[in-house]
Amino acid sequence: MQTVSHLIEQFIPDHYDLSMKLDGQNRTFEGTVSIHGVSQPTSEVISVHAKELSIHSVTFDGKEAQWRDGENDEVIITHQDMAPGKHMVVIAFSGTITDAMHGLYPCYYEH
Repeated sequence: MQTVSHLIEQFIPDHYDLSMKLDGQNRTFEGTVSIHGVSQPTSEVISVHAKELSIHSVTFDGKEAQWRDGENDEVIITHQDMAPGKHMVVIAFSGTITDAMHGLYPCYYEH
């Protein structure tokens, strides 16, 4: 059986600010998310779910951070100043609105 790590074991979010711009005609979106939270003492990275998102930039406490795609649809964020405690991560991203039931998808319900 495969062992799956839980992302909350690395970083516990306590507040999100999300800003998005939707283009329904082209079925695309772009946005930024600011995530405030607490990094755990046992973690040297912060990972967040990012299935089918294109990441454009990441900052860690206002400084440019490095990131890479993980093997389980997550973005793994690193920074030389990462230490246990309260931090803020800001991620700029874009993606496609799809009919799959994950991410951002349209609703076709009519009354």
